[in-house]
Amino acid sequence: FFLSREKLRPTDIVFSHPSVSMPHAMLTASVQEGVTLQDLMSEHGTQIKRAGRATFEALPEGGQLTIGHGDMLRLG
Repeated sequence: FFLSREKLRPTDIVFSHPSVSMPHAMLTASVQEGVTLQDLMSEHGTQIKRAGRATFEALPEGGQLTIGHGDMLRLG
């Protein structure tokens, strides 16, 4: 799935906000890796707050990570 400002494919998740890039990030799911998020060189960045943590951490531009239960994402 692409996370984007506008729909590129029928399965995309759209966020109508100017801080979200076109496309911004990609979510993938697999049995081996679980759910992963990859920043697609977004202009305003992607952040994650891990379950049980108090603050968000910036994902490196183009970086990828595994998302766990209770994690929160911030786009832009």
